[in-house]
Amino acid sequence: MSSRAPEIEDYSNLWLFHPISHRLAKALSKTPVHPNMVSFAGAVFGVLAAINYYHYDQGNSALLAFFYMLVWHVLDGTDGQLARLTGKATTAGRAIDGMADHLVYISVYVALGLALTEQMSGFVFIWALVAGASHALQASLLDRQRQVYLFWVYSGKAGGKPSRPIPPKSKFLRGLHMYFQITADYFDSSDTPRQLAYDLKIGKSGSELASAYYRKNYVNYLHTWSLVSPNAHTAAIFIFAYLGQPLYYFLFEIFVMNAIVFILLRFKKHKDAAFCDWMKNVKRK
Repeated sequence: MSSRAPEIEDYSNLWLFHPISHRLAKALSKTPVHPNMVSFAGAVFGVLAAINYYHYDQGNSALLAFFYMLVWHVLDGTDGQLARLTGKATTAGRAIDGMADHLVYISVYVALGLALTEQMSGFVFIWALVAGASHALQASLLDRQRQVYLFWVYSGKAGGKPSRPIPPKSKFLRGLHMYFQITADYFDSSDTPRQLAYDLKIGKSGSELASAYYRKNYVNYLHTWSLVSPNAHTAAIFIFAYLGQPLYYFLFEIFVMNAIVFILLRFKKHKDAAFCDWMKNVKRK
């Protein structure tokens, strides 16, 4: 099952980052470079961005940081494409990619938090921590929406028994995996239709109908999640830092972006309830 579905991707990914990433991945597929090495290189550029964001109020540091973040976005798409091209896609690799993503944003948040602490007080760092935790949760929930979409539309197993992703072998990675899984379960209603499809035994024909229904009714919803995507975060960080107001970014992250996620998940519950009603009606027929 492909981990990319173009119909639900950010337009900036479709038109900018992914074409560049694909060309780079094709070139690297002919070399000994491992996808994890690309993930590491991307993390390095992310840390370089964080260093420059620490000096956001000096010269062109914010612009340079933004450039490094754009390079990271390209490499963040390259590692996954390279893994698929070379047959090296693994659960551990996906976890490493996710950890690299979190490392980049943690570095940026810490750098901006430290810079603001020097200018204001230590209390401002609490805002940075809360914003970082909010960002991590949003990223987990966004990834879950995409994976659920791929399950319904592309897996061909919509009527099968619901299963969990296999956690990594490393205790540390497994702990992170479980934390985000439990958190996502608490906030999201995606498992309800999956369990219902299994209980109703919708079969192959029902699975095909459910796939068509999900694609038709959830694509626009998935696009709305672009408002809290990594690309949106990168753009917002740059704008507020360039304007000399990174504290306002933390507040924007905590209050505005969390509110967007809350609204999206509430809307998802209504969509999932309608989906469940539709499956029940199809089964009766």
